[in-house]
Amino acid sequence: MEPSDKDQDLLSQELALKAVKAIGPGGPEPETAEETFWHSCRNFLRGWQRRHREASRHGQRPVLFVFSTMQLPDSVRPTAAKAPAFKIACPLKIGGKLYVCNENLREVREERIGFKDELEPLRFLEKEGLIACTAIVFLPEQDALLLHECNANLDDAVRLELGAVSRQPFKFKDLDGYLTKFYRQYVETHNGACDVWAKARERKLKPYAERQIQRSLKGFFDLTIAGQGAKIDQEIMTSFGRSDVRVLAYKDPMNWEQAIMELKVLQSSPDAKEWALEGIEQLLGYRLEHEKQTVACYLCCYDARSMDVDIPEVVSAAARHSFEHRRYFMKTPGTGMRG
Repeated sequence: MEPSDKDQDLLSQELALKAVKAIGPGGPEPETAEETFWHSCRNFLRGWQRRHREASRHGQRPVLFVFSTMQLPDSVRPTAAKAPAFKIACPLKIGGKLYVCNENLREVREERIGFKDELEPLRFLEKEGLIACTAIVFLPEQDALLLHECNANLDDAVRLELGAVSRQPFKFKDLDGYLTKFYRQYVETHNGACDVWAKARERKLKPYAERQIQRSLKGFFDLTIAGQGAKIDQEIMTSFGRSDVRVLAYKDPMNWEQAIMELKVLQSSPDAKEWALEGIEQLLGYRLEHEKQTVACYLCCYDARSMDVDIPEVVSAAARHSFEHRRYFMKTPGTGMRG
């Protein structure tokens, strides 16, 4: 006797739950406290850019955000005053200040230092014995960040461009185009920005290539659609496990939509089909969590196999569940590109 539609739905949910719990996030590394701090600061500053007019923002002095894994904010800088509800209040006048934070900016203390130029915050770290802290210098005039890793040489600070805030709000219909752009720039060839190949001519990937692509995609979204008001998450916990990348757009605090992306790197042909199909089972679980708010579910397969061909069972399974299936063939010398 064939199972009823209700029985099939229950079975599908059970399989989805088992698949997500078995597969996990696709990589062994959890996000570190420093990474959480970086993402929290970037999200706050993106929101700050959107909330305040350019003329008011660009006239402000550099800002220094500091985080320590070893000390609480009040111990790092006892002279700093508590800044309650800092993230929610999103104050306009932050220029010239020091903010000592915990990793998710739930606890923030502030002190007016009066930084005059772009280099003074870095000199301040050395002068005040804060080199062991993770620090972010925000340059409002340039819409850019300087990132100092804990105990690193100040000369090794990394500059990252936040970029100007777009006047056009993010639209989910544009997401496909951004995924294609990421593919073209980051992983289409062995010379792409993501650099996942250990030996490109042998089509041998580096360890944890899937994790590397995931983080690169989130960084790409941070520098593109985040400027249009989208919020980007990675490895978000749901009752069915962790989704790889999620894009959210808020119409108001209670009215939001999301697109979920499950990333899979396909390698040997016998295993590639099962790995991709498990991605579909994972997406089924994620969609159940917030079905009404989910605009689209993407199965993004980054194909490291030697042949550039679709897997029919994966294509049909994605279509059956109304998922967007995207397979991105990663080229290396001897596979459809010049060496």
